[in-house]
Amino acid sequence: AAARRRHARLLGVDPDDGAALAAARDAFDRARTLWTMVERWDEDSRGWTREAFLALDARAMRRDVALYARGVGNLRRTTSNAVVDRLWDLVTEAARRAPRRVAYSWTSHAFCATSR
Repeated sequence: AAARRRHARLLGVDPDDGAALAAARDAFDRARTLWTMVERWDEDSRGWTREAFLALDARAMRRDVALYARGVGNLRRTTSNAVVDRLWDLVTEAARRAPRRVAYSWTSHAFCATSR
């Protein structure tokens, strides 16, 4: 009870108004989720672009991008701001560009990403 009152004072809401406190907590949780996703996206996308091409696991990359798309899609339903919109753009662009698999081209004698 004492912790709840401290949190309510910190958030500037009436400690006896459970709905206001719950709404503030929900807003905080959404913001924390967003910034955690941004941080993880930055780490993962940098890894994908800096890793040796042949070391990329295309299936895992597509799976991870799909998970980001689902998470950002959920945030878009409840939170509208420029950060969510930008993350959505980055994730959908990565989904569009993600390789389906890596194959050896006998004509160019090189490995390449394919969409098949």
